[in-house]
Amino acid sequence: IVVGIHKNLSDSIIEKEPFVRIAKTNEQGRFLIKNIHGGNYRLYGLNDMSSDFLYQPGEGIAIYDSIVTPTCFRDLKTDTVYKDTIITKISEGEKLRDTLSVIDTIITKERTFYKPDSLVLIYFDEDKTRQYFIRALREQQHFITLLFNAPQDSMPVISAVGLDILTADTVVADSLETDTLPIGKGWMRHSLLQVNEGKDTIVIWLTDSSVIKMDTLEFEMRYFKTDSVYQPKLQIDTIRALYRPPRNAGKTNNAPANEELAIKSNASNSFDFFNTLRLTVPTPLKSYCKDSMRLYQMEDTLKHPIPFNIAKGDSAGLTLNIEYKWEPQNEYMLQIDSAALTDIYNKSNNRMSVKLKTKSLEEYSTLTIKFNPVVENAVVQILSDKDEVVREMRAEEGTTRFEYLKPESFYVRMYIDLNGDGKWTTGDFMEKRQPEPVRYYPAKLTLRANWEFEEEWDIYALPVERCKPDTLKKDANAKK
Repeated sequence: IVVGIHKNLSDSIIEKEPFVRIAKTNEQGRFLIKNIHGGNYRLYGLNDMSSDFLYQPGEGIAIYDSIVTPTCFRDLKTDTVYKDTIITKISEGEKLRDTLSVIDTIITKERTFYKPDSLVLIYFDEDKTRQYFIRALREQQHFITLLFNAPQDSMPVISAVGLDILTADTVVADSLETDTLPIGKGWMRHSLLQVNEGKDTIVIWLTDSSVIKMDTLEFEMRYFKTDSVYQPKLQIDTIRALYRPPRNAGKTNNAPANEELAIKSNASNSFDFFNTLRLTVPTPLKSYCKDSMRLYQMEDTLKHPIPFNIAKGDSAGLTLNIEYKWEPQNEYMLQIDSAALTDIYNKSNNRMSVKLKTKSLEEYSTLTIKFNPVVENAVVQILSDKDEVVREMRAEEGTTRFEYLKPESFYVRMYIDLNGDGKWTTGDFMEKRQPEPVRYYPAKLTLRANWEFEEEWDIYALPVERCKPDTLKKDANAKK
């Protein structure tokens, strides 16, 4: 990271003129700028990808809020020189030697001090990503995948080539909550459009065998693409989705083979009782029959039928959620009759059973975090050793209690949700806004099964640059 100063105190000077003096940070993020004339300066950090010492939209930046006034002065500094002294003593008839460091000389001399010498800048990447279409893939004949560089704020408009954009041959997915809908007439009428959770991938499922047989399909797509300054501009592309069968495939398969519909689940013998049982299929479902499924609580060889609900995990029908309030340390079995699930290609499942066993309460740990002093609007995160969020909860009256944690080692991080949107918000250069404050608990916490742990945390006890555990810093540097 390049750290630089500006004599001009304008807030926008970093966009217009290069730095007056610069330095580069080391692996620990430390920097030293030398040979600065007296006066007042603005201080910035910059991930200068364009190598022009100017801020460009999309570059990471750190902004020091206050004006910096460098000073220097002469003062006395005291240094202590030690010498080693060998001490000999007799213990139980044996002569023992030990080395002791004692003060030899105290030296006082004049030296130059430079201030300030402990400035901390908070680096952040803005929530700005260029949006553009990457490409269309047709790895198999029965679906087309559209890849975008970033999540879409509004969904593309897709229509058959040559048709008026406002006719019934077009469907606009203008709500990010709608991720599956039928689209268009012609070949597009026999399609299903699915948007993934990240809103950056669209899958067009083809349902008509005559359409699936076509090697090349064309359609028009209208979407917003950002320019060099991250402003959205309407883009119109004609997409050609070409299928090339593998060279050694022989006769091409026009559609998924008419075989059984494979069902997978997340059931296990160590199932978390607060989890949801999920059934997943490789292709969208056309229908499912709840009457063809039965849920039992197992007691030795006895089966006790219990009521349950089914809900789609996504509107494409790739996931079904089996909703039931599981009890700890119990065994369950879900029986699924043949043809209970049918996909859009009329494939059905074979008869099957799904078994699961929930964990006991004694297999979990509990962790309570208490802030002293109390921190308003604090959100606490439990992290894995890879700095990934395992659990997140808002603190109530300065206290957060995490139940049913695995007896493993974790780290803890918190942020202050200043805008109250329930998520961490990064900074913004144009709005002159710093990122929401973040602090790490300075130690790793190792939890044990059937134990309750309570930690008191003063987030201001250590400087922000020293609170993150060294092991997480090493992992971050290794990723770079």
